[in-house]
Amino acid sequence: MKLKNITLSALLGFGLSGCVSLPPPTLVDRVKSDMVSAPSCAQLFLAGPVDCRTDRSLCVNGILSYQEDAQGPKNAAFTVFENEVGQIKGCAWSSAGFARGWEYVENSALASCEKLSVSTMSRTGERMKPCRVYARDNEIR
Repeated sequence: MKLKNITLSALLGFGLSGCVSLPPPTLVDRVKSDMVSAPSCAQLFLAGPVDCRTDRSLCVNGILSYQEDAQGPKNAAFTVFENEVGQIKGCAWSSAGFARGWEYVENSALASCEKLSVSTMSRTGERMKPCRVYARDNEIR
């Protein structure tokens, strides 16, 4: 009886935990096309758990990728900044539990994005447009 309960608990836990799948090919193509001038942003957006093992810079604290939160129970927002001709030059993302709401997640990602934008402008001397929300989870805006 005890073994039956352990097996049932393990199966239930595995079933509820879910998994992260590869983004659909149409999404991959769109992201790579939009971010042709910032391939590191495309990598960041498309990174999954497997990518964290090979390149920890793609993941928060080296363990959590954007796709894990975008496809999971949290809300995830991906933000970008562009130069004056509309080329994406940098990005940031943030996530939080759904109880915090989209406004919190987007504001957090936008704040990180703006810091990166200012840093990029001071380093390159190139003017940038204000940051904008590129996607909520995997829904590109």
